[in-house]
Amino acid sequence: MTAPLFKGRAIVLGGLSLVMPALSFGGIETTKDLMRQIDAGEIKDVVELQNAFITVLHAALLRNHPDLPRAVLVAELDWESAIALYRQLLEISFPQAQLGETKAGSPSGASTGS
Repeated sequence: MTAPLFKGRAIVLGGLSLVMPALSFGGIETTKDLMRQIDAGEIKDVVELQNAFITVLHAALLRNHPDLPRAVLVAELDWESAIALYRQLLEISFPQAQLGETKAGSPSGASTGS
């Protein structure tokens, strides 16, 4: 396996050591409807929900692991790991800071008055 092209979270999936990067802008475009449906709780069918998680996670993992078969995710993910990885993916793909601001803000949480 070659070195990852993009930085990300180190994960182990079915004995494979992988690096899950943020979704690319293209990945966001292709999975935005699924992510919206997941986040809104709109997908009621369990198999459709599984497939949504797998599709979004696979889109990110393909950036560093272009030969990773979708079948590996199907075989190795369970609800606990899929949800945990999805949350991590959202954290790295959609940073909370606004453009030009730091993530932390004021250390005390109080306004600086400026």
